[in-house]
Amino acid sequence: MADLKGINLAMQTPFEPTGAIDYGLFEELIEKYVSAGVHGLVLGAGTG
Repeated sequence: MADLKGINLAMQTPFEPTGAIDYGLFEELIEKYVSAGVHGLVLGAGTG
């Protein structure tokens, strides 16, 4: 298994009111997290 270091964020998936994935907001969130210093994003993870 890889030795993960730094901040790795379990990212939520934003949805539009229609139920479709909001890809525009998804991209904005990624840019925000990277700008804030997040080192890695975990997609499709369970958070509880």
